[in-house]
Amino acid sequence: FDAQIGYGLPSIGGKDSMSGTFNDLDVPPTLVSFAVDIAKGENIVTPEFKNAGDRIIRLSIDKDEYDIPNYAHVDELYSLVHEMVLNGMVKSAYALDSKGVASAISKMAFGNKLGVTIDDEVTYEELFGNGLGDLVLEINDAAVTFLKEKEVDYLLIGEVSETSTITYKN
Repeated sequence: FDAQIGYGLPSIGGKDSMSGTFNDLDVPPTLVSFAVDIAKGENIVTPEFKNAGDRIIRLSIDKDEYDIPNYAHVDELYSLVHEMVLNGMVKSAYALDSKGVASAISKMAFGNKLGVTIDDEVTYEELFGNGLGDLVLEINDAAVTFLKEKEVDYLLIGEVSETSTITYKN
């Protein structure tokens, strides 16, 4: 409920059948949910890396001590990313989960059999820590300039490589 209010969005639809029984039938616990949105095809960004040489960054959302997002910051950050997508600056994108950046970049690399050279300054915690709600983006040079002009904090994860390997500290 807090997230719905914070994001200013209605709940998505769904069916919750957690009771486990219906008359003579034992129903396994089931949760079915759905959400629908529309967009132009040319504005859809998929998660697989596209081009060797592109930079890979992480944009992190602000959270409080209970790991609750600062909804105003999330809205501002996601709106900025949307603007970047509309202007062709984002080649691929992945919303992080609790498994972190290492899992995300692996999946992003598999799609087109590209690799990643991870920047030596990236820490183990930054690679494997919970990143729920953060974004990993493959961006072009125009996006780097745009982010600097907007004074947006980001973490440079590394660069997309032609080899189908992930390299970190040699």
